[in-house]
Amino acid sequence: MNTNKVAVISGATSEMARELLQAYIAEGVDVISITRNKSKLLEYFPDQANHIEPHVVETDIVDYEQTRDKVDAAITRLGGRVDYLINAVGSFSAGTITELKPADFIGSFNINLLAIFNTTKIVVPYMIDRSKGAIVNVASILGYQSLPDTPCSHYAAVKAGVIQFSKMLAVELGIHNIRVNCVCPGILSPDASGAGADYLEKIKALNRFLAHQPIKHFGSQAQIAAAIKFLTAEDSAWTTGAVLCVDGGMTA
Repeated sequence: MNTNKVAVISGATSEMARELLQAYIAEGVDVISITRNKSKLLEYFPDQANHIEPHVVETDIVDYEQTRDKVDAAITRLGGRVDYLINAVGSFSAGTITELKPADFIGSFNINLLAIFNTTKIVVPYMIDRSKGAIVNVASILGYQSLPDTPCSHYAAVKAGVIQFSKMLAVELGIHNIRVNCVCPGILSPDASGAGADYLEKIKALNRFLAHQPIKHFGSQAQIAAAIKFLTAEDSAWTTGAVLCVDGGMTA
């Protein structure tokens, strides 16, 4: 019988999810990593690949049945236990309403909200069986308020859906002692790993937001990971239904 805590992380190739994976492994937590690209994920952990690889689930997370079968198998191998679910899957896209096509909205909905619904529906029964669990969904401050010169109504609408999905689930699952919270990151420095010639251009483009932000520097993926880590820890055992904006004060 597995006595280790088990965390399920979706969107595992993102820099923030990788920070979380490292932190949980350091604490002895078994991590099931859900990703569309297993080889890419393992490239980030050359010294730990042998430890991480057995628990990597490569799947199209938008495909519910495929993901369910593979995640169920991974959880079963670890004794049928899940303590934490972190839904870090997502993809940003922009465009004005006149530029956007229906397919753009559907694509954003699928990867930013349907994927979260899928993994949550798969994992929650395991938490109910143990009458305990912590879920953290990653949304965006764009689901909370608009930003200047950032046309992305489709993306913002879906991220607002993630926020309300989290709050409603917190109410629904509280009777099972399952906590559900949401983290809304602000403007973060781009992932520098493998950065090409356009990295400095991305930084320059983002600098325009600092005029609207009380703390005049961008956040890091590690800071978002730390906020998520807090919301899965016992220190936050009385926190559920919360929306935590980690954004340098942008939403204030």
